[in-house]
Amino acid sequence: MESKSFFAASGSLPELKIRVIPGHFSTSRSHVNFYLDMTEIKSGLFPARKAAQALAFPFFGRLTETIVCLDGTEVIGALLAENLSGCGMGGINRGLPIHILTPEITAAGQFLLRRDSIPEIDGKSALILAASVTTGQTIRQAAECTRYYGGNVSGAAAIFSLLNKMDDFPIFSIFGAEDFPGYQTYPGTDCPLCRKGVRIDAIINQSGYAKL
Repeated sequence: MESKSFFAASGSLPELKIRVIPGHFSTSRSHVNFYLDMTEIKSGLFPARKAAQALAFPFFGRLTETIVCLDGTEVIGALLAENLSGCGMGGINRGLPIHILTPEITAAGQFLLRRDSIPEIDGKSALILAASVTTGQTIRQAAECTRYYGGNVSGAAAIFSLLNKMDDFPIFSIFGAEDFPGYQTYPGTDCPLCRKGVRIDAIINQSGYAKL
């Protein structure tokens, strides 16, 4: 499977690239025909810094007091907070302390925060940061969690997103569908690859993929 992989660059930021592995993959929400390996962007200092700089730009005029990190994006989240809190004289976030939070996910798939983390989101303007947005259900769930604990969602940012809006807030991303021609996502209960008898190559979650 890995031998068929290739690299795709962002149309808006060509120096950032994602390794793409074609196949048949299952996520908790859908089936997809490409696995997008974002490990280097999420964990490498220099690509993470480039990603954070790009994602900070749309939020310079939006109050951000907390960044809710999903999918292992804490490195980008910290660099994003640094960019936002140090932005120019007219920046609304300049000098503002920005908290980084990662919700826990229960065995039932519910998002929760421990009591000592709640003050960092209660009454705060929060930005949700994800690695990938396909169906949007995880972003919606994170938004519901944020609001449950008293936070306000100012917007969402992602390395890759098929969506540019979720309910009442925008989603800004570095990569979009146009950067991966042929990328397809299907409901798990109505997957054409499954109907053709194509075996699932791997299960995808926020930690990566596990071969079957």
